[in-house]
Amino acid sequence: MKTIFEVLGYIASVSVLSGVLLFSIRALIKSKINSYFSTALENHKHDLSLIAEHTRFDYQRKIHDFGLYSSKRHEYYPELYGLILRMHRNIRSFYFHSTVPTGLLLSKNVFTDYLSKFKISAERIDLILHLWEKGPDSLEEIKKQIKDAKLLEIFEEVNIANDYCFNYDLFFSERVSNLLEEIFLNVYRLMEIIKKEQDDYTEEDGQYIHSNYEKLIELKNVIKDELSKGHYDNKL
Repeated sequence: MKTIFEVLGYIASVSVLSGVLLFSIRALIKSKINSYFSTALENHKHDLSLIAEHTRFDYQRKIHDFGLYSSKRHEYYPELYGLILRMHRNIRSFYFHSTVPTGLLLSKNVFTDYLSKFKISAERIDLILHLWEKGPDSLEEIKKQIKDAKLLEIFEEVNIANDYCFNYDLFFSERVSNLLEEIFLNVYRLMEIIKKEQDDYTEEDGQYIHSNYEKLIELKNVIKDELSKGHYDNKL
């Protein structure tokens, strides 16, 4: 028979082995858990790094795009305003001074200098001077030829301004685009008005001139405001 000491020794050895085994199992589990979370943490860090890099790149791209967009606006807005302003001034000038001062017709040299101020074709100038040489009986035809030449010049300016707006509308804010639409609606109405004889102008006709001037001032203020603030909207 085994002695009590042998039994106790056996029990002790089994306990030690069980403890060692349990410790090993715990250590293995802990190692696996640490490895899992370490891998997960590294993957998470990698994902965060990719997100941060994408965000940084997207931000830099937007900053770059905004810089280009803003630069183009600073280039196009002053040119736009200049075209609209000249168009309005010439329409207004024609509205109030469409007739040819009779005194200019007394001297051919003075009359020729007067004609040179306008974009009149050489053929039309030759025709007008030929009419001048015919004397006072050609006065009405001379006035008609000069008026037609002035109207043609204004029509060309309107077309140039309209084409500019069409070509670069992508860079204009919604407020500017809406104002331009209102201005050109007025201009098209004014183009019909100034075709009439000056004596046939009505008080309502003059209101279109005033309305267009107010829209021009509003356009100027909006452009100045946007350029000073670096305006940025959904058109980009």
